[in-house]
Amino acid sequence: MSRILKEIHDSVSRGYEAGIIDLSTMQKFDKLCMIDTHPMKPEEIVHIRKDIAKVTQPEFAKLLSVSLSTVTKWETGNKKPSGLALKILGLIKRKGIDFYLETFAI
Repeated sequence: MSRILKEIHDSVSRGYEAGIIDLSTMQKFDKLCMIDTHPMKPEEIVHIRKDIAKVTQPEFAKLLSVSLSTVTKWETGNKKPSGLALKILGLIKRKGIDFYLETFAI
């Protein structure tokens, strides 16, 4: 697990311990952290955004909590998603945008 993902997981765990996050959400978050990912090609990211999520680049950037510039670079191959962003892309690809929004939207 990357350092950033570990810090995020620790924060969510503390939220669970404090009673802010329920058990079901914590379990879903744990599963997200264990998602096995692979490097994604630009075409795969475009497919996830356009065909699965059915959103514009700005909307996708907001959903993933990244900049529009980052999404553009992923889709043109000038940058590759990693860490939590890569895990979320994989989750959306497998489970769909509705699952992601229902499970993790704040």
